[in-house]
Amino acid sequence: MAKRRYFLGETVDYRDAVSTPDEAMNMKFEMLAEIADHIPGLIFAKSKDGKFIYANREFERLFKLEREWLLGKSNEDFMPRETAGVLAANDRIVLTEGVPHRFDEPILIEGERRLSSWLKFPLFDESGAVCGLAGLSIDVTGKRRNEEALKESTARLEALIHAIPDIVVFKDAKLRHLLVNKAAEKFMGLSSQEVPGKTIKELLPPKAAAPCRASDEKALAARGPMHSEESFVTDTGKTVYLDTIKAPMHDEHGRLTGLVMVSRDITERKRTEEALRESEERLRMFVDFTSNWEYWINPDGTCIYVSPACRKITGYGPEHFRDSRQLLALTHPEDKSLFAAHLEEHVRESDQQVDLDFRIVDRQGKERWLAHTCQPVYDKDGRYMGRRASNSDITEKKRAEEQMKLFVDLIDRFDDALLVFDLATGRPTLANEKLCRNLQYTREELLGMRPWDISVRSPDYFENRFREIRKAGSILSEDHHRRKDGTTFPVEVNAKYTTVGGREFVVAVIRDISERRRMEQELQRAQKLESIGLLAGGIAHDFNNILTAILGNITLARMFLPPEEKAAERLAVAEQASMRARGLSHQLLTFARGGAPITETTAVPYLVREAVGLAVRGSNVRDEYEFPSGLRLVEADPGQLNQAISNLALNAVQAMPEGGILAVAAANVTLPGDNSLGLPPGNYVRIDVRDQGVGIPGEIQERIFDPYFTTKEGGSGLGLAISFSIVKRHGGTISVDSVPGKGSTFSIYLPASKSTQYAPPAGLPEEAVTGTGRILVMDDEEAVSGVAADMLEMLGYRVTTVRDGAEAVAAYRQALAAGDPFDAVITDLTIPAGMGGKETVRRLLEIDPDAKVIVSSGYGNDPVMSDYARYGFKGIMPKPYRLADLSRVLLEVLGRERA
Repeated sequence: MAKRRYFLGETVDYRDAVSTPDEAMNMKFEMLAEIADHIPGLIFAKSKDGKFIYANREFERLFKLEREWLLGKSNEDFMPRETAGVLAANDRIVLTEGVPHRFDEPILIEGERRLSSWLKFPLFDESGAVCGLAGLSIDVTGKRRNEEALKESTARLEALIHAIPDIVVFKDAKLRHLLVNKAAEKFMGLSSQEVPGKTIKELLPPKAAAPCRASDEKALAARGPMHSEESFVTDTGKTVYLDTIKAPMHDEHGRLTGLVMVSRDITERKRTEEALRESEERLRMFVDFTSNWEYWINPDGTCIYVSPACRKITGYGPEHFRDSRQLLALTHPEDKSLFAAHLEEHVRESDQQVDLDFRIVDRQGKERWLAHTCQPVYDKDGRYMGRRASNSDITEKKRAEEQMKLFVDLIDRFDDALLVFDLATGRPTLANEKLCRNLQYTREELLGMRPWDISVRSPDYFENRFREIRKAGSILSEDHHRRKDGTTFPVEVNAKYTTVGGREFVVAVIRDISERRRMEQELQRAQKLESIGLLAGGIAHDFNNILTAILGNITLARMFLPPEEKAAERLAVAEQASMRARGLSHQLLTFARGGAPITETTAVPYLVREAVGLAVRGSNVRDEYEFPSGLRLVEADPGQLNQAISNLALNAVQAMPEGGILAVAAANVTLPGDNSLGLPPGNYVRIDVRDQGVGIPGEIQERIFDPYFTTKEGGSGLGLAISFSIVKRHGGTISVDSVPGKGSTFSIYLPASKSTQYAPPAGLPEEAVTGTGRILVMDDEEAVSGVAADMLEMLGYRVTTVRDGAEAVAAYRQALAAGDPFDAVITDLTIPAGMGGKETVRRLLEIDPDAKVIVSSGYGNDPVMSDYARYGFKGIMPKPYRLADLSRVLLEVLGRERA
């Protein structure tokens, strides 16, 4: 029924209120203007050039401006350029054509874009020419939005209906089709244009249409949705089954407007259920002979069927399992809550298939693992009938999995890396944690790589290697592996061939041999030093004996000449040259094997400043020092350590020919047991010698401590080797960190002393001090014993010389018996084919426990020289020595009152 529309207005006769036509016209205009001001839309009039000649009050409200200001203005004066341009274009259409037009024009009001519907019409002058235009605007933004929203909603609804796989049909109250979805079109074999307006009788055969029509009429009369199962026979004789829901539709006033139907084709399900029923007996016979424990549980928990296999798995027969409670009773206590929750799921008729593993305890009390799977069962009407389930005994599988977990855990604890390759694919199938750490990859990353992805070798190398392994059974080789960050390290690979289940595998045990290589290099370096030491020790001994005679005679000769004599000057030069030769001899002795440095408690800053200061003297290199308070003391041979530091400092000075800073710092460090330096754990003092020189290329850094290896023109290659040997003899080591072009840092590590007390060395006499007493000199070299006797006599002592220990013991015993004993004995340490110093001092102390015996030797490497007091000696006299050296030692041994 159409809605009635009403108009309410007011008529006023104003003819009696005016006296002239002009007044009447003005009053008429004022009344029209008043009416226009109350209209909720924009009303305006413009001249032909687009200037406003009238605007109602709505302009003031919307645009926030005064009407008096607007008169004489155009759209461009208060609207955005784009909006003003659209309005002006439409104005020109009306002015040009001279007929009214309707436009939808956008207006920007307070930053919001709104849509207005405009009715614009021309204004004519008295001659009938267009002189302007007027217009009325209504805001249609909300209306358009609602229309668009309705259109979008309708489109989405239609798309949704057509996407539904079930048959969807809308009919009017007379059961004529209004809309069908794609599934309905396909089911009926008709297009969407053929269906609307037609009844079911016009679309389906009579036998099929009649029951559908009856069902539709019943649904129209129902108060709510009606669920039913419909079937009909098609023209081809095929029976079709539909699971259908029909519901009446009503308008807002409750009047019946039509019917909606949703149907699902369940023909295949029906056939499946029928086939299931037909095969159920055959299936029962089959499952009775399967190894799996099959059963069917009703919704109430009772068992319809239990296969005989339950006896083999549980020890109980089918008769024992009347319902699910018996099965729950067998469940392992730790899994009971899990299985109980699953049984509860049956009651809720879950459509999901369930798979889970749980344990039971069988009739013999043994624990067994079951793999349980079950799914819902429905009857021909779709009613839930319970679940059919299957249990298989996976106890052995679980044990194998546990063993595999144990195996994986075990190989992850290996000290060596482990990698297993499948020869068929060439890819890893197993990698342990140690390999992951060594290569910096995750296990997942490694299992996706090829062997040449982690090795420096090519793919061809591994193809050949795999063939060799298959033929030989196992191969031990060395390789270099590449970490994720690109660095490489040496490895030893023990690869073995094996087969598992007909598949070929290579099991590779990979050992990081970086430490072994480092130790081998250290051993090779030590062996080189030892070989040279054997030669150096012998040369230095003979050289020192010769130097003793030379240096002693030069010293004595100088004493017989006035200082101003030319010969005295030449002898002084010769003495200095001999002292430099003694320094060279000391360097040779550093390589001699055996023995230890003659150590004493020493402060590192004292030694470092002295050694480095001498090295930089006269160069353009500035030395800087950093020694923290509380720096530990070390047990060191001051002379040897001074030489080691001096060599490093000289090397730094030579690396900075243009000058620079030689920075020396020391610090207390504590090394753990697994330190990379190969030193025992404990407290150490580290001395860093840092230069700003040219640096050392990486390829030669491992060789710089090798004897006679040098990159300097005219260099001997002994400086760094000597430093390394000295520090090693002190129980420490030297490391180097160098970047070409940025300088080098040599770090000395020395064991810290347990002592905390240190006294700087007192000044020793540089000039010879005379004395009195009787001295026995034992040496097999006449040149050495002769010059020693001459120097001692020059100092005021009486001297007796002998060639070996036997003569010395006899002479000492004879002097005691005569009442004229020796005050001191100076004995050579080594006498070829005779009694040496070590045996001699023992024999002398047996004769006279107070005997003062001084050991003298050209071998600085003998243990006696580093720990002379332990063998009974009261002092040492390293060869070669000067008159002042001899005087100093006698001063220390005999005391100042005798010297």
